[in-house]
Amino acid sequence: MKHSNNPIPPAKAMLHLVVGFAIIATSIAFSPHRFQQTRRTNLQVPNTNTRLSHNACASTECTPSIPLSLGSQETAQGGEEDFRASYPPRNPLFESTNVITKHMQVPNTTFIHKIAPEAPKLWDRITQKPKNDNGRIGVDITVEFRNAKHGAASLVQKCLVRSNVDMLDEELEEIENYIADALAFFQESIGVGVEQENGIYKARLVSSLGSVGQKCPRWHVDHVPLRLVMSLAGPGCIYIPMEKEVNHPFRVDRDALNELDDDDTARANEVILPYGEKDVAVYADKGDAVLLMGRAWENYHPDYEMVKGGLAAPHRSPKLSKDQLRVLLVVDLLPKS
Repeated sequence: MKHSNNPIPPAKAMLHLVVGFAIIATSIAFSPHRFQQTRRTNLQVPNTNTRLSHNACASTECTPSIPLSLGSQETAQGGEEDFRASYPPRNPLFESTNVITKHMQVPNTTFIHKIAPEAPKLWDRITQKPKNDNGRIGVDITVEFRNAKHGAASLVQKCLVRSNVDMLDEELEEIENYIADALAFFQESIGVGVEQENGIYKARLVSSLGSVGQKCPRWHVDHVPLRLVMSLAGPGCIYIPMEKEVNHPFRVDRDALNELDDDDTARANEVILPYGEKDVAVYADKGDAVLLMGRAWENYHPDYEMVKGGLAAPHRSPKLSKDQLRVLLVVDLLPKS
């Protein structure tokens, strides 16, 4: 068989080339993963949010995320249904808002001073290299409870034992009653009853000096139905209520809030709030009991899929100066086992 050595005419070769490029371009344009991949690239989002769950929400003011697969919608929905079913239905109070606050004047007792970390002495600052540039922790106590008074008494007593100090009976009763009122406020807002069999709560009290008390500087939402965050000393948390978000649309990037994977907190916050915090962020004060609705109560009821209501409340920790004292109380409802 003879092989032709005649070259392909230039016009015909160009036509083949154009057709080939057209086929490739068409396959890319109509690929089912094109738009998803573009969006993930712009937001720097990985295939799952597992990394975010460990970076952004692993400390006092926030709860680790439930890893939901972004690549499998069926898996994600099933996992979230199981997660939400561990908690009671949403309190109707949160059908029109996602944040409720109550100011509770902190009593003037020696309790805060007694559980505060000891500040380094001037001579030690001059002669010794600091062990932790971020500050230091005084107490970090967690108790489980059903009855608010019992929970408050246990929390206060364990803090004093940890600090190896005593208090006068009058002062002790005053601070226990104060914390009991805060715990009861949370229980009433959850709506499952103070002594209900399945209502087991967790309270955590942390005292700190310096930026180590800035637990979650990144904007995030919690994977719980409701969380109480309250500062007994130092600034409170910073949050964005639903009313502010509705009045200033496009100020919070919800996709980035839930899915963005970036180790740089400042850069992540700029993506989540591209226009900054002005006009949308609220700064809680000492003594403000802030109830933040979490993702477990987002548009959910166990008897039907969607109900009227808002989304989980974005929030973050405040910036703290060197040696600034902060005493933080956080209360949660434990999921049913």
